[in-house]
Amino acid sequence: NERANILNYLGVFIILLGIHLLLSKNKLKLPKLDKPLVMLFVAILLLSIYWLLTKNFLFGVEPINLVIPMFLFSAITMAFAYPKLNSLSRMEGNSRITNKKSIFAASLFGSLATILIYFALSIGDSSKVNPLIGLQMVFIFFMGLIFFKEKPHINRIIGTIFIILGTYFIYAG
Repeated sequence: NERANILNYLGVFIILLGIHLLLSKNKLKLPKLDKPLVMLFVAILLLSIYWLLTKNFLFGVEPINLVIPMFLFSAITMAFAYPKLNSLSRMEGNSRITNKKSIFAASLFGSLATILIYFALSIGDSSKVNPLIGLQMVFIFFMGLIFFKEKPHINRIIGTIFIILGTYFIYAG
């Protein structure tokens, strides 16, 4: 029963336009619908359902009671799905993570972020908290530039600006 106004809808439109710009290299045509893109769309759908259900359950459940089963179920799911996902990967030889410190650090950051998201959802509107979570794309863009020396093209820069602007409209509206 959260309310939306014209700024919220404008923000959603601007974010979608920004994502389109991120996915289109130097041309403004629709991106090729390949396996990774389909998998990401399915992941986005599943995560959207997950966060909506989480928001609904937060009214009667302590957030820590949601975190533990979620990460346990994720570990079990990955144990079964990893061989299949690894066979689909183009970088099969390079996709295996063997550094235990990296696995621990990634798990720690993911767990802490999830706990913070649960608490943010327990005190804020889902329609305002979730778009802010989406700003991770902006941070990943900058991390790619800094740590992986990726070369940005103008569409990605404009798309990132649109995502920031759209998120602002959703949150401010």
